[in-house]
Amino acid sequence: MKEEGHMQLGDSPFDRALMIDALEQFGSIYDERPVKDNNGGMGAPHLFATWLMAKTLAPQTIIESGIWKGQGTWILEQACPQATIHSLDLNLSKREYFSKTVNYHENDLAEVDWSGLEPATTLVFLDDHQNAYSRLQLCKWYGFRDLIFEDNYLPGKGDFYSLKMIVAGSGFGKVSGKSSGQEYRSLSAKIGRKIRAMARQFGLSSDPAIPQFSRCNVAPNSCDLKFMRQNLEVYAEFPPVFEKKNFPSPAPLLEVGKKSRYPQMSEDTESYNGICYVRLQG
Repeated sequence: MKEEGHMQLGDSPFDRALMIDALEQFGSIYDERPVKDNNGGMGAPHLFATWLMAKTLAPQTIIESGIWKGQGTWILEQACPQATIHSLDLNLSKREYFSKTVNYHENDLAEVDWSGLEPATTLVFLDDHQNAYSRLQLCKWYGFRDLIFEDNYLPGKGDFYSLKMIVAGSGFGKVSGKSSGQEYRSLSAKIGRKIRAMARQFGLSSDPAIPQFSRCNVAPNSCDLKFMRQNLEVYAEFPPVFEKKNFPSPAPLLEVGKKSRYPQMSEDTESYNGICYVRLQG
């Protein structure tokens, strides 16, 4: 189904009544967050969505691609304390929260051997600002089925090709000029250097075309959406707690009159960015 600027495929496993009921519990957890200033990372609405989705799915293993200061790592631990967590980033120096039980990797998702994991009980959390279409292909190759895409930019926004852009058929143009863009471009360049070095080591082309490691433009098209429809069981955007104007999304969980009850959710309303759950077909 596609309407009002957003799309849903299949049935979401997350019940709206459960979401609303969970807000009070999440508020108590959020008050204990280790990173008080998470500028550049997730705000309260996406932390809530991540916590509830992971808690509901209850995976045995979580792969977190993109760490930043570590707030996402912490919230995944709160949601699934028994899960084994692998957290990846190309630059681990930005962390402010360090877990003694998480397995950290200074690699890209595509550079780690995941063959020892059970795909059916693994959740992949993607906050790495890489081509979402290519990430879908990569996860399907590995056999992973349950995915969360934390950033889901509207056409003309952001610094990578998002699922919303696929739904809109907009393609992806030049990288935005926002302050975080330069850092993500430098990380992409770092990945590219690694891949070229590996290619030379094994006598392959020194410049392989691996789109998930690049910010290459994507022409407007309808083919990518066909791929999504053919290969996804579920595509469900998590609702914002309060309405974000001019951002097509499912209906917000609460009316404006409840903002005083949830001040942090209200304050962080603009940080909502269409976080979504995806389940790939087996």
